Parts: sequence; C-alpha cells; structure tokens
Amino acid sequence: MQEWEYLEVTAPMREDTKSVRIYVNGEEAVSESRTFVLYDYLNKLGKEGWEMVNFAFYPNRTAFYYFKRAVQRPDKSDEGDKGVKG
Repeated sequence: MQEWEYLEVTAPMREDTKSVRIYVNGEEAVSESRTFVLYDYLNKLGKEGWEMVNFAFYPNRTAFYYFKRAVQRPDKSDEGDKGVKG
C-alpha cells in the first residue's frame, strides 16, 4: 500500500512585494534574504516531487499550501543477492 508524507507551507503575504517569508511545517525556511519569491519556492517543491493537494487563503493575508509525496522505500532487490547460488 502506498504511503505518503505531507508538508504544510505557510506564507504570510505582504502587499508591498512578491517576496514572502515561508514557514515549512511551522519552522521558518532559511534563505540569504530571509524571503522567497513564492512561485519559485513552489516550483522548487514540485521538482522535489511534492504535489499540492490543497490551498487556503485567510483574510489576514496568510496562505496555507498543503503538499504530499510518495514515501520512497528501499527496494528489497537492491539489498544485494542473498539467494543461494548453485
């Protein structure tokens, strides 16, 4: 059965710029400028295999983005040949 991992991205929007501070699962994401261009960050997540599954925008100008991606389990066949050779 497929297992999933989830990610919540919170982005308080500012009126004066398209750059935002981003919080991932409650922790502030780190960058040199402490802000991100939101669509660049969302594209980065997509390249890492995250798929947006929900979005919410509240009157206080805070956006919440919810993502999921499949949990990658090591393939049993990759553990080496443990069979009997004959």
